[in-house]
Amino acid sequence: MQRLVLFGKGGSGKTTVSSNLSTVYAGAGQRVLHVGCDPKRDSLLCLVDHIPQRSALDRLLEEQEVHDPAELIVRGRHGQDCIDTGGLEAGLGCGGRGVLLVVEAVQRLGLLRDGAYDVALFDVLGDLVCGGFTAPMRPGVGEKVFVVLSDDVMSLFAANSIARAIRTYEEHGIRLGGLLVNAPARGWDRALVQRFAERLSTQVLATIPRSPRIREAERTRRTVVEAFPRSRAAGTFRKLARTIEALDVAALPSPTPMGDVELVEFCRPGPAAGDP
Repeated sequence: MQRLVLFGKGGSGKTTVSSNLSTVYAGAGQRVLHVGCDPKRDSLLCLVDHIPQRSALDRLLEEQEVHDPAELIVRGRHGQDCIDTGGLEAGLGCGGRGVLLVVEAVQRLGLLRDGAYDVALFDVLGDLVCGGFTAPMRPGVGEKVFVVLSDDVMSLFAANSIARAIRTYEEHGIRLGGLLVNAPARGWDRALVQRFAERLSTQVLATIPRSPRIREAERTRRTVVEAFPRSRAAGTFRKLARTIEALDVAALPSPTPMGDVELVEFCRPGPAAGDP
């Protein structure tokens, strides 16, 4: 089983990437478990026709113990088994605790055992404000971790924090598979992102264009792979899915995140051309 974890700060595009990868794998006939680990409940918007009124966390809190996986699963349009973690009412509790409870339930119900699925994909909020959001990196859950980012400073800070968390869990088999760049058509700092990847001892695995086709598809609650299968963006996601599948976990190096002071200095702009 491929066990994939996608992180990224809010607004980075990680849910767009996650939902399109989920659609690619399911469309290829693979059995997919898609777990949305964000209290905003947005991970399934482009995968299912109807968002359930009660999230997985609601069911766990109300029923205390869930014995049937079907109580948590919503079927995606392409056959994915989807779980919407959800969260507590804003301001009334810890969102990370909700992620932890649902991930524990997924393990307890045997959804991550060998042979249950071909791909298990976790779409996780990348602002690691508490340990609960790292639950998909615990032993027996995730394996290949990917960070969706852009060239803005806050995105790099979030990615560096995620790399630190990977170092914490790498003894359990967690590895950083690479960076996925959510890139505008022009004007982004490609050199900065490449230097950042090299400093973290990882690679830029894909550059995903901010295509108007993606926005158009999402307005109709579909992935671009579903809505515009022949578009350049859809082709990018299909290629990325193959690249991820081919990654050898054992060959992936340990990440080398920066300390806070070094990261601040790293993000400082260099002198402009012509400056003394």
